[in-house]
Amino acid sequence: MEVLNKDDLNYKIKNRDYKIVKDHLIEVEKRSHGSFRNRKGVVLECLNFINKDLKDIKTYMVKTYFETVLDRKDIQHSSKKTYRSNLNSFLSFHL
Repeated sequence: MEVLNKDDLNYKIKNRDYKIVKDHLIEVEKRSHGSFRNRKGVVLECLNFINKDLKDIKTYMVKTYFETVLDRKDIQHSSKKTYRSNLNSFLSFHL
């Protein structure tokens, strides 16, 4: 099974960005398949929402994603905190 397909993203991702996302997910998958599924979901959802190249993502865009999408999800507060943490670690490491 492929870790990431370009079809997973709704926008035209550059090869460099695709490699960054894919390499990140491969590292996460090595540690835990459950973490991999969760991390992949939140990272792809955020990137699809923002719809920009990684180098063009700004803090306010991620904040808008949190307020518009993540905070409105009907999930436990602890899950939202985990999603935020996962996304923050990906973005802070790769941007």
